[in-house]
Amino acid sequence: MTSDKLSTIVDNYKNDCWQIWYFKDITHKEPIKPHYYVVIPLIETTSLLACLITSQIEKREQFYSDNPNPPLKEYLIRTNQKELSCLTKDRLIDCNNPLLYIKTNSKNAWKV
Repeated sequence: MTSDKLSTIVDNYKNDCWQIWYFKDITHKEPIKPHYYVVIPLIETTSLLACLITSQIEKREQFYSDNPNPPLKEYLIRTNQKELSCLTKDRLIDCNNPLLYIKTNSKNAWKV
């Protein structure tokens, strides 16, 4: 899937209001670095949908190639710095495993 297809999907859903966020998911048990995510607000500012942007392109593609559902590979979007200026190298947006985040009472705090 290309980034043009992602734009089409988002346009059809919420008038092209997606953003790129860079944050650390604190739900992981092991310490990890922050990651980029494609973020789509769902209900005003109280919930959002996020898809991981990973630099492990070959690993992710192999995972979905080995999966019994071949169509899942169609929802991997290759992108680069030319398309998304915040990126420093080629990346892959994985739309197969979106995360739903809900705004908590704390300022700028979200939970899965």
